[in-house]
Amino acid sequence: MASKRLGPVSSSVTKAAGEEKYLGGFSSATMRREVAAGYGIYATNRRFFGIYDRLASPGPLLARRPSGHQLMKLLAKSGEKALISELERRRDLEVKREDISTVEIRKPGLLRKGRIMIRDVSGRRADLWILEDRDFEQAKNLLQKFRPDALIVT
Repeated sequence: MASKRLGPVSSSVTKAAGEEKYLGGFSSATMRREVAAGYGIYATNRRFFGIYDRLASPGPLLARRPSGHQLMKLLAKSGEKALISELERRRDLEVKREDISTVEIRKPGLLRKGRIMIRDVSGRRADLWILEDRDFEQAKNLLQKFRPDALIVT
């Protein structure tokens, strides 16, 4: 599947003044983009990434691994730069921080799914679905670190 981006992204992002720093992220078997279960969101001080995490929800025949397991092992073993490179390689969604106009996050309810809706400055949007309260809380905390001025919590 091709990477979907909101807004232009250049490969020179990490060459600008200052280092790109990893802020955090997580994967969840119950988070989704489109149909497939198992999705992760990650952020640096410059970019937001969405990745499919098949190991978070591998199916009924395979044992489930902790969400984001491989990425956290990579961070511990090889450091931030290696993790950011892996996020670039595995990305399904990538948005530069300055290209985001709003990020709306809605808590899941008894009869409705939660949602993260990211809008870029050109008006395009990406929707991610949240099914569990703990994913909502983790996403809200990550987005408060990443882009608090654009965050709308409903």
